[in-house]
Amino acid sequence: RTRATLRYAGALDAQRREARDGYLRVHRVNDKPAIYHTGYAWSSDNRKETKGTRNFEVAKKALEASPDSAKLHLFAAEALMDAENYGEADRYFSQAMVNSDGSIWLERMREGYKQWFSNYLHLEESAPNPKDLLVAALHTYSEAVAQFPGDPDFDILMSLLFFKAKDVLNTIRFFNASLSKNGGRISDNLMDTNGETYQKLRDACALLKNENFL
Repeated sequence: RTRATLRYAGALDAQRREARDGYLRVHRVNDKPAIYHTGYAWSSDNRKETKGTRNFEVAKKALEASPDSAKLHLFAAEALMDAENYGEADRYFSQAMVNSDGSIWLERMREGYKQWFSNYLHLEESAPNPKDLLVAALHTYSEAVAQFPGDPDFDILMSLLFFKAKDVLNTIRFFNASLSKNGGRISDNLMDTNGETYQKLRDACALLKNENFL
């Protein structure tokens, strides 16, 4: 950061850029580096909700200059999730994931869809009409699986939504679909955020299978 040629570009999640006449030297790292991100370390004015609200205001201002930026809409959606404004986040996710300007790269799209499903899980807790929410989630699922057919996370996320809605048949249906993808191994991130519920879901499906319910 002390180099005169090194700058950061982007209102949120800034990326390194070399100034004109500068250059970037790349060093190969042989061992796996450990990176500790303390951006949301707790303090009275640095809580995740506080930073989410602040980041949304930054994204909103940037969108005034670039209203068609899918990447900025995704940043705004994730900031609103951090601020626990899940209803408004859903609106921004729906605009972002169309990716009309192609500004969201492929793996970022994958994670964006997973964040959207996490938002659905939060919305489900207070949804006045869970059936409408599940219809919307199924539409998002179709879009995600069309782009990432081999990723079991999407099936597990749908299974979790139906599990919370107490829809046994669809819970089992999507859980079983996940087993045929990537050896049934879900991502570490999904396990970290929903591990306890996933294990309950797995145990319930195993029990039903043993009792010849399936």
